[in-house]
Amino acid sequence: MANNERQPVRGPTSALSSFLREKGIRIPTNPYARIQQANAQSSTNNIESQSNQVESVPVNESVNESVNTPTVETVATQSTKFKSTKKSKKKKLDDDDDELLNSMKLGSLKKQKLNQSNLVSDLIQFCQMCHRRFLIESNNNLICQACKVSGKKSNSLVKRSKKKNENMILDLTGEYSSLLSLKNMCIKFLADYIDDVEQLGSVHIDTKIHISRIISKERKLNNTNLMVFLGPYEEELHLFDCTYIDSIGFSRIPMLCPNLKKINLSFCGRMTNEILISIGSGCPNLTSLALSGPYLCSDNSFKTVFSKLPLLQHLKLGFVAKISNGSLQELVQSCPNLETLELFDCPLINDISALMSLTKLSTLKLNSIGTIEQEVLETILQKLGHQLIELSLNNHENLTATLWSTIQQCCTKMEMLSLQNNPGLYEDEKDGIECFTKLKTSLVKLDLSHNHSLTDELMTTVMNIHGPSLTHLNLNSLHHLSATMLMLVAKDCKSLVQVDLSWIRYILYILYHSSLDDPLFLDLMNTATHLEIIKVYGCHQLSPLVLNKPWYNCKSKRILIKGN
Repeated sequence: MANNERQPVRGPTSALSSFLREKGIRIPTNPYARIQQANAQSSTNNIESQSNQVESVPVNESVNESVNTPTVETVATQSTKFKSTKKSKKKKLDDDDDELLNSMKLGSLKKQKLNQSNLVSDLIQFCQMCHRRFLIESNNNLICQACKVSGKKSNSLVKRSKKKNENMILDLTGEYSSLLSLKNMCIKFLADYIDDVEQLGSVHIDTKIHISRIISKERKLNNTNLMVFLGPYEEELHLFDCTYIDSIGFSRIPMLCPNLKKINLSFCGRMTNEILISIGSGCPNLTSLALSGPYLCSDNSFKTVFSKLPLLQHLKLGFVAKISNGSLQELVQSCPNLETLELFDCPLINDISALMSLTKLSTLKLNSIGTIEQEVLETILQKLGHQLIELSLNNHENLTATLWSTIQQCCTKMEMLSLQNNPGLYEDEKDGIECFTKLKTSLVKLDLSHNHSLTDELMTTVMNIHGPSLTHLNLNSLHHLSATMLMLVAKDCKSLVQVDLSWIRYILYILYHSSLDDPLFLDLMNTATHLEIIKVYGCHQLSPLVLNKPWYNCKSKRILIKGN
């Protein structure tokens, strides 16, 4: 083997090592690398000398097989060991280079993190307006850039979408709550697996109503899980969304629940005449009937049902397109003990003269029905007004201001009054002011919403006289009210539980475009210590400070702010 001058041999290196070598960057080597290279060099010399000795043996020389075979095997094994050790050495060298570089990088990163951790408290602060973290530019500026651009209100901030937690449950107010008691956890479990429940047994009716409300809001109620609420011992049935219940499901109600006394069915658009008549004949003990949306049922079917329910005391019908005056007359004749009558969105009813015979009527609500004559209405109030506790006459454009005097003289026990969208009543506000001034009882619930011409003069009288006793107040869409009305609501309405201030321009401007230090908002929250719900729909520039701050009433219950 020719003794050529040996050139330094470099094995394959990593991409990082070759890159650093091209850039002229030298890396401190491992102190043990030279010793390993020297050992590798000595081993190569020994192997080469042994290979030269093997090559010098002549071919035609007789040699014993027992001697020649092991020498070849030993050379082969040594050469393979050399190759494997050589590759492993190169891999170790490359790995050492990579580990060294990684250690150098990690060291620099750790130093950077330590430096950054010391500067976090100095660079990141919470905005004084929107309470969100941001990088400050100077110590004197504690307002984020978004609040600077939009002014002091931070109206251009994008509101964070509130994701409904899977563990949240619908409470009795119709809202979701994340604080679950043991009872609510059981109710949530039953509502989640309602299709696997065979029967509820002796569960209290309030719990059944709660479960029905949850699955109705989630659109889970169908013919299958309807069976959970049916039984021969059931006296009440409340189904709040019957969209997926067909004629087969409705037919099971009178068949399986003959002892029902209260029925409340909403969105029952699939109910037919036969089913309605079967409910009347199969449940003769009914004292309360509430139906919403049975637009397929005819006027004759309602006549038949009313004739079979002599014990009926409470009736609530809504969105019934085919019921007319004939059914109303049959109701008065067949149900003389009627105490509550609520009719809304029944456009074919326009003659209410038959109601004079209801001597036990205490609640009368005629909302969005056909055009009724004011003289007939005044006659009914003169005869039945002394026993009425709740009166609701919404969406009657033909009523005039002379009705105020009849209400003031005849309704001596009235606690709830609702007069939505009656523009003719406020053409002459003097009669209205006199009515509220001379009214013999203090109102508890008042709804004057959607009367756009109503002014401060009438509302000032209402607040001064009935403000301390009001628990529910609806002032939705009263555009001409000024900001001073908020001061009256905040100072006088100390018993408020629910208030609706939606779509009131001046009040919303003062209330929600100011800071939390504004006495208007603080007076409203501090004075109305029993407040539970405040509605502020229509305020698209609602301050995040009002939404994010938790407000609590005297019962330590959080005040619910409903709005956009």
